[in-house]
Amino acid sequence: MNGKQKVWMLLSATAKFPWHLALVTITLVISWKVAGWRAALLALFSFGGMWIMGKWLGPLVARPRPSPELISVPEQLAGYSFPSIFALTYASTIGLLAVLFVRKFAGLWRVAAFALCCLLLVAGGTARIVLGAHWPSDVILSYLIGLLWAVLLLRFV
Repeated sequence: MNGKQKVWMLLSATAKFPWHLALVTITLVISWKVAGWRAALLALFSFGGMWIMGKWLGPLVARPRPSPELISVPEQLAGYSFPSIFALTYASTIGLLAVLFVRKFAGLWRVAAFALCCLLLVAGGTARIVLGAHWPSDVILSYLIGLLWAVLLLRFV
């Protein structure tokens, strides 16, 4: 495994246990600071809802992961390719923060916070694709589902 693959693996690991607990905690704290306790509660509900949806929808769709015969796969993973639980949980946390920042901030803060969230989403999705864990369409569609969920939930803030 080369140095670039190690970086992608490290980034990809942020959505696995126990690191996803840190991701949820950071999202809760920032949501609370930006929009109050309701936003923090919705952040928790957002993460839980997308994690459960990913676990339920994966076997239902049963789309196979990229094959080692087609691309270089450093780690053979169990489970299915769609939906990407990584992308769903990233969209339900980082995506939720991006939408929250757009709603609650103005000017340079809005642009900077939104750009940082988008950068994290792109980096995370790219890591999953480069590592051969998901097809690009899996990540993109999972991000869209997660972001739609975040937008719908933020109506209650």
